[in-house]
Amino acid sequence: MLYQEREKEMNKFEIVSGKCFEGQIHNSKYAGNAIYQVDDDYYKVRLNLFPTITYFVRKNKDHLTYTIFSKMVKTNEGLKFVNPVGMAKIKEDLKTYMAIKFELLNASLYMSLFPAE
Repeated sequence: MLYQEREKEMNKFEIVSGKCFEGQIHNSKYAGNAIYQVDDDYYKVRLNLFPTITYFVRKNKDHLTYTIFSKMVKTNEGLKFVNPVGMAKIKEDLKTYMAIKFELLNASLYMSLFPAE
């Protein structure tokens, strides 16, 4: 089997900072990216502010919100996510981005819902 065949298909999503107003992001600046691999149920997030740290964004059971975790542990039962550090949500007035909020950062971050090309 070729190496490319073994590799999971992945999509990369841009994360920007800015202000949300009237359904659009204003004064946006590139802040990082999120990677989603096919068959995974989470995103791997890297921010420019902390380039060596990977965060994990996983959809909650209510299917409306997401939790941001700072650690993922492999166990015999599968993957376990620990150390929640923030929340994310797709806002009603902003259909193309997910609003991301880290509890300790006072910044508005938004992840595109459409993969970068």
